[in-house]
Amino acid sequence: MGGIWAVGEVGGGQPTRLTLELATLARQLAESAGAEARSVVIGGDAAAAAAEVAAFGPDVLAVEAAGEGRPAAATVASHLAALVAERAPDIVLLGATPDGKDVAGALMALSDLPILVNTAGVSWSDGRPDVEMSTFGGRLVTRSTFS
Repeated sequence: MGGIWAVGEVGGGQPTRLTLELATLARQLAESAGAEARSVVIGGDAAAAAAEVAAFGPDVLAVEAAGEGRPAAATVASHLAALVAERAPDIVLLGATPDGKDVAGALMALSDLPILVNTAGVSWSDGRPDVEMSTFGGRLVTRSTFS
């Protein structure tokens, strides 16, 4: 197994709360799957944020990207696609933020990875991820399992 990655967002040298939650989720899923967890932080201040993310369990890949503030989704996706091609993770988790959704779409196009968006929860069962999604304004909950 190539591992489970959590892609973080950074602002002002600090990881967002969602980044820390994704790092924790990646660690928990990896423990259940017998795989490695890794967080990926891409931005002009990635190294500063990496230490804080590492406290939540996974190894961290920090990629410095030129520019101030948050890099554009296309920049993050191109760096991430190169890492995915090189290291072949099994699962890449991104936050359901506007930036996260943009990166997910671009990453899918650049890497040919499948995508599920707006998940409400992810667990590990029977050797694969089990994804819970809320649809129709929360009136229906669906479960998807990768095979």
